[in-house]
Amino acid sequence: MQEALDRLLREATLVTIALGIGLGWSLFQVAQGVATAVNGLLTKYPASDLAGYANSQPLTWIVHGRVLTLGSLLAGVVELAVVMAVAMLLTTRARSHAD
Repeated sequence: MQEALDRLLREATLVTIALGIGLGWSLFQVAQGVATAVNGLLTKYPASDLAGYANSQPLTWIVHGRVLTLGSLLAGVVELAVVMAVAMLLTTRARSHAD
C-alpha cells in the first residue's frame, strides 16, 4: 500500500493533487448542503422557534412550519463550479502548450 501511494505521488503533479483535494472538498460541501436542506424539510419546528431563523440564514424560507435553506447547497455548488472551471482552464492551457 505504501509503495502504491509513493508511486502515485511521484507520478502526480502538485496541481493534480490540489485539484483532487478541491474536487473532493467541494463535493463534500454539496452533499452537506443537500443534507441540510433535506433535514430542514423533514423537521417540523414549533412556530416560536421559527421567528428569527429565516432572517439569520441566507436563502432560507419557512414553508408550512419547515425550514427550507439553500445557502450551504449554493455555496457547495459554487465551490464545485470554481474547481471544475480551474481544472478545465488548466487542461486547455496544457493542451495548447503541448501543441
